[in-house]
Amino acid sequence: MSTLAQLEARIAARLVDTGNAVFATATIDEGLRAALSDYSSALPQASETYITLPGDGHEIALGGLAGLMSVLDV
Repeated sequence: MSTLAQLEARIAARLVDTGNAVFATATIDEGLRAALSDYSSALPQASETYITLPGDGHEIALGGLAGLMSVLDV
């Protein structure tokens, strides 16, 4: 796996701008974020977790689940 600095350097080289004269590192980073967001929307990483129910009721708070984007099944 590549580090952020390695990815930035590879992208700058691909853009023929190794000195970042045209494309600042911040611009490259924003492009990486946009690409990662698009990729994650198209092919999200699914995971499974179990929640202990607090008792009777029909609503369960999901605020304690880090990185939760959506619920697919209950």
